[in-house]
Amino acid sequence: MAAVTVDSGPIAAEDYPESMPQSRWPDLLRVRRTFLDIRLPHDCRILVRFREEADLMYQALGFSNADELVRAGYGLEPGQINAAVEWLKHNRPQKAIGLGDIPPLRKRPGQPRKEEKNDGNNIILRGSNRFHWLARLERDAESEPTVAVELERVRSGESSPHAAAVRLGWRSPRHCKTCHCFEETP
Repeated sequence: MAAVTVDSGPIAAEDYPESMPQSRWPDLLRVRRTFLDIRLPHDCRILVRFREEADLMYQALGFSNADELVRAGYGLEPGQINAAVEWLKHNRPQKAIGLGDIPPLRKRPGQPRKEEKNDGNNIILRGSNRFHWLARLERDAESEPTVAVELERVRSGESSPHAAAVRLGWRSPRHCKTCHCFEETP
């Protein structure tokens, strides 16, 4: 009986690694690097998936970890990409957004940035930055109507995420006396 080889055709950057043999992953990596060079300045939403798949692929491709695959394989800076992926996961933009258009995660002078912690099921953002409050508003808006109202106020520009957190009792209004993000109404 003759052996049959099926050629699945050319590899596209958006192909899933699980859908092909590992022997084709080096080709997938090369195609993705070219794709990312062209696409990231205009639309970086695919980074979330590519970064998650780096965790699956790095060992089979001979990298020491997923960040090394991002650095040497994709030609990108892992710190910047991980921050962008965090922002993309929490904001889920519907329209294309370039990598350079994602706001940088900022820290206050003299204060270390509080990290994420993983409780086994969910990633919990720690700290008091606007990304934390936006993520919490989005997470809780589906189950709590008052949170949904506050989220709409934030999205419309009528309120800041910090002020919404104060009104919901998640944050002390005492803190806001220094940053002026919340003005009490009489």
